[in-house]
Amino acid sequence: MDDVPLVGGLGNEDVESTRPAYARAVGSAPTAAEVQYPDELLVNAEDGESQPLAMGIKTRKPRTTKNQKAKDVPEQNSLVAFTYDKRWLSRFPPTLMHQLYISSEPFRHFKVDSPDFLVIFQQTFDLAFPNIDHTFVKGDSHLGKAQDHIKAKRSILASDIFKSVLKFFKQDKFGKDAIAEYALHALRNDGPAWYSKPTPLTQTGKIHLKYVKPDGLYESLFTLPFAIKFLRLCNASLWTPEISPTAPPIGLYSLITLAVEHAFHAFSAAATAHVQSATSGLGSLTQDQVLNLDAIAPPAFSQAKYCRELGTIRNSKVLKISQNRWSAILSSTNKAIAKSAPQALEPADEEILSAYCHGACVTSSPSKA
Repeated sequence: MDDVPLVGGLGNEDVESTRPAYARAVGSAPTAAEVQYPDELLVNAEDGESQPLAMGIKTRKPRTTKNQKAKDVPEQNSLVAFTYDKRWLSRFPPTLMHQLYISSEPFRHFKVDSPDFLVIFQQTFDLAFPNIDHTFVKGDSHLGKAQDHIKAKRSILASDIFKSVLKFFKQDKFGKDAIAEYALHALRNDGPAWYSKPTPLTQTGKIHLKYVKPDGLYESLFTLPFAIKFLRLCNASLWTPEISPTAPPIGLYSLITLAVEHAFHAFSAAATAHVQSATSGLGSLTQDQVLNLDAIAPPAFSQAKYCRELGTIRNSKVLKISQNRWSAILSSTNKAIAKSAPQALEPADEEILSAYCHGACVTSSPSKA
């Protein structure tokens, strides 16, 4: 029979199929071994004589592999239930918030794609769960959850401060003219936005003959309650050193200062609109118009809007606070926190945590700061 070339498929009659000459693979090929059994193990051959049994046995060199124990992967429903376990909440979020509060860059260093945030997140996890060996990488979904937690807290801080200023101006004693005057002067360096005992607004500066020095920095109605509220969130932090005059929460107070400034600037703008409306003959605004929430609310409290401005506030105000002044500031917050400190929660069960180590961050409800 003539040799017929193998033709390729799909109607390509001009294509011949040939087998290329592959190089011989080098590896652990099976080998045959002849095993001689004892004389008593005999079989009858075809010629009737008993002969020793010879067997061909295929053997292969054993592979050297590491036997790794498969990790327990929890069911989704179990994971969701566990993420709200009080033992978990007692460790991770307080330590994460602590690092936010002491950071010199509470916006820039806490972006989800920031290398600094990955380091912060890993350090927080290692402190909270030292017996669990898990390394997080860029793009891990838990980084996004952690950032959502931080963004929610920052937004609540700014919103609470803005609402406190709005509530303050809604008092009966504040007419529209009083709102304008107070809003324009509260942000003075010695003003009531910062001090519990500010310099009277009738005095224009330190050159005034009867100038009264302010007292109680960051103990004002617009700062102290929120410092207490948010410092309490890191009361169970594992980060060291603890918040103190030598390790002050410059990040938290930079955020507070920024939020207070923008709240009062919003009302200053409303007051200016009131004055311009009155002088232009259009008629003065009513108190409700001056306090129109939709018109005066500042933009979202985000890195894109305020990162550069926060740096200016940090350098010009917060970093200039002396250690003695920090002692006084933190003394007021610590007393209030100590009065309402919750009881210590039971330690986390490492055996349970090891099965759920991928649920690294738990965000509490944004409505519960």
